[in-house]
Amino acid sequence: YPDSFIDGLKDIERIEVKKEDNGKIIYLTPKVGEIIEIGLDNQNRIINYENSNLEYIGDDFLNYNETLISLNLPNVKKIEDFFLYKNETLTNIDLSNVKNIGNSFLYCNEILTRLNLPNVEYIGNRFLFYNNYLKSINLPKVKKIGDSFLFYNDVLYNLNLPIIEEIGEGFLHYNPDFKIYELKESYSRRRIL
Repeated sequence: YPDSFIDGLKDIERIEVKKEDNGKIIYLTPKVGEIIEIGLDNQNRIINYENSNLEYIGDDFLNYNETLISLNLPNVKKIEDFFLYKNETLTNIDLSNVKNIGNSFLYCNEILTRLNLPNVEYIGNRFLFYNNYLKSINLPKVKKIGDSFLFYNDVLYNLNLPIIEEIGEGFLHYNPDFKIYELKESYSRRRIL
């Protein structure tokens, strides 16, 4: 599958490489917008990516990346399917302005413990499917959640969805230690069970 990562690297005017002890940092200066920063380890694998110019991310963004630790995409508003599918090292992520998330978002992410998505309104299927380390998640504006939301997450124990309107099948399925969730008063709990 093509990786939509390359879509964020359009119209680059200048490339600067800074060598570091544990790898290098590549600075990409586009014709319009802020400098893009890509950190690489000694084997030229991406460990850090910062791009404030991106507003949209297509399918298959950095699938099967085994080295990405930090991702900073503060102006992305929409993410399509299979975003960071099977990423095993991500510990820091900034998606503070994203509103719409497609299917299989951070599917099988094995390290991330906290996730802050303060502006997300719509979430597709298999959101954080098989994420066994997630302890904290912030989704104060989410209105619609697809199927298999937080499926097989056995660490998260508190969830607040104050304005939720619709929840798909398999909500919090196989979450044995999950104790507390709060939904807006008008939402029917029958649809969850």
